[in-house]
Amino acid sequence: MNIFEQVFGTLISEAIKASLERASKNNNRKYDNNNKEIQQNRGFESFVQRFIEIYKVHGIEETEISGFLHNRYSIKPSEVMNKDILLEKLSRELIDITNQLFNLHEGWLECGGYQIYKSLKIKTAFSFINEISRLIDKYSDVTVLFLTNFNEDESSIKDIYMLLRAKIETFNNKEIYKYYPVGYTWYWGDQHNRYDIKSIIHLCDLLDIPAYGYRFNDIILSKLFCGCIHPSMVIKNEFQLHRWEPILFMPENELYVTYEKEEYHDVLEYMREKGIFDKCKDIFRKDKTKFSKLELHEIIYLNMDIS
Repeated sequence: MNIFEQVFGTLISEAIKASLERASKNNNRKYDNNNKEIQQNRGFESFVQRFIEIYKVHGIEETEISGFLHNRYSIKPSEVMNKDILLEKLSRELIDITNQLFNLHEGWLECGGYQIYKSLKIKTAFSFINEISRLIDKYSDVTVLFLTNFNEDESSIKDIYMLLRAKIETFNNKEIYKYYPVGYTWYWGDQHNRYDIKSIIHLCDLLDIPAYGYRFNDIILSKLFCGCIHPSMVIKNEFQLHRWEPILFMPENELYVTYEKEEYHDVLEYMREKGIFDKCKDIFRKDKTKFSKLELHEIIYLNMDIS
């Protein structure tokens, strides 16, 4: 083989190699593009599915979404039922409306993630008064749910969590609620925490706010606490739940003698010294019914004989 054949052969070999590399890169690029397109389509499908599911877990079926949104956003039933059209209808406005309706964490609807609901920052009786008054002004039906992991024996109380529930409206003879997880844990073993949660329980009674207690295992509690689970999914079957009654920690309850009786005077003094009664009266001054009851109960509580 002469030098020309060697050089020519080498050039041909390199040209073939380069061509194969280009073809390989093009194929890989097509594969990557196809893979990205598949992932993008799956993302769009998940986006649409989350939108439908968030309404369903709050009691609104897919066929009812259009009717529920009637006065808030114009969307036809046929547009909801067709996933491709629904994707086009999922505008920023509709996303914001849905987030506000159900107190959703920003970005969850579009991208998913661990945290579904936004949490309220309530740590004390004072912050509770501020938040509950805001909700009462906006919604006619507000409920406080006290969640714990203790058993039948009240002495085994560990932690108390809180979840606020507000009724959005009655739709098709169904009560539609939104939920507000409270991102704070009251440790029963800590005196300050315990006095605060007992003060909040007292305030629920004073303000005629329905208060219920539920017991869950630690896994469900942590998810509810973080806003990472739909509360309606675990609370809807109330008869299957282990209940506890916050009222058992109320001074007016006839059974209170068996529930840490020795702390009641201290808790009521705590409420007075911290200005909790005064703060509550100031917030609800315009509500004559609540204000009068607060004044009356303050006198009764602070003068009752619990010895």
